[in-house]
Amino acid sequence: MKELWKPITGFEGLYSVSNLGKVRSERRIVNSHEKGMPYSRAVGGLVLKPALDNYGYPILTLCKDGKKYTKTVHRLVAIEFVQNPDGENNVNHKDENKTNNKASNLEWCSVKYNNIYGNGMIKRAKTRGIPIVAKNRQTGEELEFYSQGQAARELKLNQANINSCLKGTYKYTGNYTFKYL
Repeated sequence: MKELWKPITGFEGLYSVSNLGKVRSERRIVNSHEKGMPYSRAVGGLVLKPALDNYGYPILTLCKDGKKYTKTVHRLVAIEFVQNPDGENNVNHKDENKTNNKASNLEWCSVKYNNIYGNGMIKRAKTRGIPIVAKNRQTGEELEFYSQGQAARELKLNQANINSCLKGTYKYTGNYTFKYL
């Protein structure tokens, strides 16, 4: 794939972004004063190395008019290279790799779509939920779930009733008994 560069909207002449997920500062002449003497110097022309935010997304600090702006690389790429016909506000990584910021790996989407995409719900449930087992009273089949919420959604049951079964208040709900894994 050929690398294409476009100016970053709002930072034209200062920074550019590529369809391969890179950001560079543009080569330019900056006028300054030091000890009362004006001078000019060349700056930029370098590909910037992003840091990672608390969620694992590559971020950069862009400067303009003496102010600093922190931007995520995937949004910069998506704004310049990914069509957004529905006017969505969120960017999804198709391969679920937060550091793969190639335009071909990004898509605009809704918050809901982004949250349920791929293994997203399973990953969140594993880190937030307490695993449980649902046993069908008629067939004896046991199903494992990462959380009460997942069990409620998949079995189409009320989560409060599942919780009551786990506490021992109810013996069963929806023909299922429940226990912690």
